[in-house]
Amino acid sequence: MASVSSGVSAAPASTTKTSGPGGALAVWFLIVLGVPVYVFRSGLPQPADLALVLFLGIAALRFASKLEPTSAAMARRLYLYVGVVGAVNAFWFLTTGFDRSFAFSAAFAVFNSIVFIGFLSFSALDAERVLRTTALAAAAGLLFQAVLAIVRPDLNNGTRLVLLFNNPNQLAYYCLGAATVVLLVNAVVKPKLNRWIVVGAVAAGGFVTYLTYSRSALGGYVMLCCVPFIRRPRLVLMAALPIALAGFLADNPMSDDPLWQRRIEEAESQQLGDYMEDRGVDRLVNNPQYLLFGSGEGAHDRFNPFGLELHSSFAGILFYYGAVGLAVFASFMFSLVRGFPVSLVAYLAPTLIYSFFHNGMRFRIFWLLLAVVAVIQACLTDQRPEPNSTEDS
Repeated sequence: MASVSSGVSAAPASTTKTSGPGGALAVWFLIVLGVPVYVFRSGLPQPADLALVLFLGIAALRFASKLEPTSAAMARRLYLYVGVVGAVNAFWFLTTGFDRSFAFSAAFAVFNSIVFIGFLSFSALDAERVLRTTALAAAAGLLFQAVLAIVRPDLNNGTRLVLLFNNPNQLAYYCLGAATVVLLVNAVVKPKLNRWIVVGAVAAGGFVTYLTYSRSALGGYVMLCCVPFIRRPRLVLMAALPIALAGFLADNPMSDDPLWQRRIEEAESQQLGDYMEDRGVDRLVNNPQYLLFGSGEGAHDRFNPFGLELHSSFAGILFYYGAVGLAVFASFMFSLVRGFPVSLVAYLAPTLIYSFFHNGMRFRIFWLLLAVVAVIQACLTDQRPEPNSTEDS
């Protein structure tokens, strides 16, 4: 069986590798680079969204029929999940007197499925080059965020860095997702990405994440940076020593930062019940009648006087689409990582853990990350020999 160390260097066997979509890759690089640019309020399509749906929509129409079996199976499971989302929201759209928030939620699910299927289809042209271009664009995006944070520290909500996003948690989630894309692709492609680009991008993302004061994102970022060193304890020690030294010599360490002190004190003083209410997770306990088929993703004022949504991706799926929707989504996620080496699954842990504390299901970077995982999975599956193959492992 082809190991991860052999690298992703070819498109799935059922597709014909072309001479290289150079112009399309350049356009794709610019689109991914534009993902962190928000112009309109949250909930409305951003400029990069329009470019994504046009570019990847065309790719899906042209090449989706040529997906090899592994990718096609993932696509079918995603279609089923989008069908559940559409059916549940359509029911509540009619029941609540045509509340448009349900229509928006269904539209987001369709859009994200286009991003996912379109990326798989586009990657059929040349999987290795598409993965590499996506990672480089994500790295460039992280470096741009860091430069912007230095040049324009005033782009904040008063205390926490926002930059071109609408709130700091969006920025933190982008940094975590983009860094995961960079490290995950770098772990499988051969030759690897330029070392200084990877180190610079990850360091830039960590710097920006620190300034968002997102506790869960920073914790996830530290966990993500440790993944490449899991099996190499000497490298962990080598990495930890300069970090500890930098923290000791820093003029403004986290322990002396008033906002970080307040954020940590809030976390320490918060009881479980307070946390559940703050995140909206108490809705699952207070409204058990929705846990089978869901309450629909909209009209949040039914459960919160301020109309706030549930701040947890997985709890949100359970509450909005019930156990049925959660089971279908879990089946889709399982298809992405089935047969994945543990060393690669570990890269996804920080983003998935972060999703327990924030709702990232509508974020483009989350679905781009899942699409990258799907392409890698398809390539690794294609590299495995047939059961009756006599080829050496």
